[in-house]
Amino acid sequence: MQNESEHERLVSEATTMSSELSTRIEQVNFNQVPALIEVDGHRAWVVPERLWNSIQSIAFRVNDPAGEKELREKRRQDIRDQAERLANDPEDLAETAAIQHFIYGNQ
Repeated sequence: MQNESEHERLVSEATTMSSELSTRIEQVNFNQVPALIEVDGHRAWVVPERLWNSIQSIAFRVNDPAGEKELREKRRQDIRDQAERLANDPEDLAETAAIQHFIYGNQ
């Protein structure tokens, strides 16, 4: 019985702490300002997701420049491929021809 009530108390505390932490994380992401939290003498920074993603991106570039170069080349190739697809899209070509016909007539 004693162990059950202790267990229930611990579960309740953990649930409350989890809820408070979730609320704090939402606030940090909304305000875009890091916050230092402290629980039972332990401290940790809660950082906005956008900032954390930037930190991870910078760390990746610093720690793996060859991998970053490869990703950059892949992104460039993806952009070129997409531009080529868009430039050859039959609907876009038809719309461009219609606009040219409207502007220049049958010249």
